[in-house]
Amino acid sequence: MRAAYLLKRFGLLLAVLWTAATLNFFLPRLTPRNPIRERLVQMALTGGYLQQGIEEMVKAYEAKFGLDQPLWKQYLRYLGDMARLDLGYSLTAYPKTVM
Repeated sequence: MRAAYLLKRFGLLLAVLWTAATLNFFLPRLTPRNPIRERLVQMALTGGYLQQGIEEMVKAYEAKFGLDQPLWKQYLRYLGDMARLDLGYSLTAYPKTVM
């Protein structure tokens, strides 16, 4: 009886973790804006640089992070990375990774 209870609770834990990871993946992708383009433009304006070549940089970053792949491939890679506790790159301290 105790083992069944623990298995049920563990299954619930896995369901909650999967739901949270799925929401964390899909919610940012629902925005109509391209966050990479916005960040690069913001960095260029802050540094006083012209916005020439931004589109090429956006395409390079999308390829580097796999954002040019179909959504289902991105999602499977994301779940695999989360299972290995690979949280990717830091947004504020790029190119450092999140530990």
